[in-house]
Formats: sequence, structure tokens, C-alpha cells
Amino acid sequence: MLSTRVKSDLLDAYRYTVELHAHTSPVSRCADFSPEETIARYRALGVDAVVITNHAQPQHKDMSQEEWVSFYCNDYVRAKLAGEQLGVHVLLGLEMRFPDSNNDYLVYGADEAFVRKAWEYLDKDLHTFYTQCTQDDRVIVQAHPFRKGMVLADPADLDGIEVYNMHPGHNSGIALAARHQARVGGIVTGGTDFHHEGHQGGILACFKERPDDSYALARMLRSGDYILQMGNTVILP
Repeated sequence: MLSTRVKSDLLDAYRYTVELHAHTSPVSRCADFSPEETIARYRALGVDAVVITNHAQPQHKDMSQEEWVSFYCNDYVRAKLAGEQLGVHVLLGLEMRFPDSNNDYLVYGADEAFVRKAWEYLDKDLHTFYTQCTQDDRVIVQAHPFRKGMVLADPADLDGIEVYNMHPGHNSGIALAARHQARVGGIVTGGTDFHHEGHQGGILACFKERPDDSYALARMLRSGDYILQMGNTVILP
């Protein structure tokens, strides 16, 4: 256990808090809150930045590319505008799914042009997506890999694993995820998986600097120079 002094020093050094996994409605139909309501809740917690990681799934290919990009990015734009008014920095991410499984993959290092590109892969598979879209300022991690209905993806097609998923409505097998990550390596992330009232900010990533955009966030995750904070608990990834 870290001493109170060590925890205080760490939290002082890594003072910029970032939510890595949050959903908004209407893009994520399972989310209860609009972009504006979501950002207001994180503002009340004093969180510095929120990554909007809405669902991007095979059924979205039923929409045209332009329709889907406009629909997907609208939630992000609304959240960003709300953040500018409230003092919360908003970043763009995705939670992608492919037709071959119920697995979800979080993507950091995205802008509107990448959202347009991502639509082209929603009827493909992780291996194709990863090999054609990986780059130094993009991070692709498997979300909650031990949740019911998930299967483990090939580590060669991932940059890391969301070990700490704090959605209270699911058993995400955190201990199993931590053990698996210790075997296969890669980036460790943690996210609230925010959908509903009461669990916002369940776990936050903490950095020495606030990431300017989604690509900067990906680079910072790749650097390994961050900690995770869950209540009064500090986790060293």
C-alpha cells in the first residue's frame, strides 16, 4: 500500500484527470445522458478532460458514410461546446465492434477524418483494422475483455487492454484482465464506461499535462507516464 505522502505526491505530480471511457446519447443508445448532461456531471467532479468513446458497430453500415459521420461526430461537437463553456476539455474517441464477435475496442487518436475512415472497417475484423490503421499516435485497446460474451483478441492486433472497467452493471473480470495483461504486455488503461447516473468518474487516468487532443492522449498513453486514480486508490499501470 502506498503511504499517504506518496499518494499525495503522485496525485500532485499527475494532476490532470482524464476520463477515458464515456458514452452519450443519442449515439450510444444505451447511455442515459446527452453530451451536455454528461459534461456537466464531470465538471461537478472537477475532471479536467473527458474522452467521448461512443459505440461504432456493424449495424451503422446501414447508414451512408456521411450520415454516420455526421451522426457520430455531432455528440462529440455538442460535448466539446459544453466543455468549452464549463471548463472541461473534450476529446474524441471510439468504441468499435466488428461482425466476428461481441468484443469492443477503444480507439484513442481520432478526429473527424478518422471517424470517416473507421466507418469503412465496421464490416471487417480487428486484424484488418489494426494492421491498416495502427500508427504511433493511435492506441487500440480491448475493452473489458473478460466481460460475459467477450473473447480474448490476439495481442498482436492490440496496443493494450482496458484492465480496469468500472461499469457497475457488469462483471468485467478485472483480476483476470490484470493477470492476462501481465502475461501478454501492452498498455494498461482504465475507464468508467459511463452510461448512467452515479458512477461517473469511477476511475480516471492522471497525467502531468493535459492532452491537447486525442492524438496527444494516445502518445501519452504510449509513453507510460501516467497513473490511474480510483477514489482514494492510486494504481501504477
